Amino acid sequence: MSCSGFIVRDDRGLILAAGHRTTLHITSTFMAEALAVIHGLQLILDLGIRSVVVESNSRTIISKLNTEEIDPSVIRSMIGDAKFLANHLESCSFTFINDKEIKHHMQWLQRDLEVPMTAFGKKTHRRWPLELQMLIVA
Repeated sequence: MSCSGFIVRDDRGLILAAGHRTTLHITSTFMAEALAVIHGLQLILDLGIRSVVVESNSRTIISKLNTEEIDPSVIRSMIGDAKFLANHLESCSFTFINDKEIKHHMQWLQRDLEVPMTAFGKKTHRRWPLELQMLIVA
């Protein structure tokens, strides 16, 4: 089982939407990361947003999404699905961000938006405000 999360921000950094999904039968972190990208792109399309920069801390997934070559790995169908969704946008780029940048974003969410954080070991779980959750329920 995997829980993937994503945040949609505008060019000023303001959150437009956020969401998370729990998925069964995930056998690797690469699958989980690829699914997070797919879920985020589906949300972008549903919201009618036409231009996006997808950020991930998975260098492998970003590399696979940025190549034109057919992916030979077990997640090739997920990579293909993400590229298919991205092709429906006017502009879509995939960018690697490191854990330090993610930590900065998480601290900003906690401080400025009062998103509660609960740490369990090395994992951080977020309970998004209800108004943000409702944006992805449709």
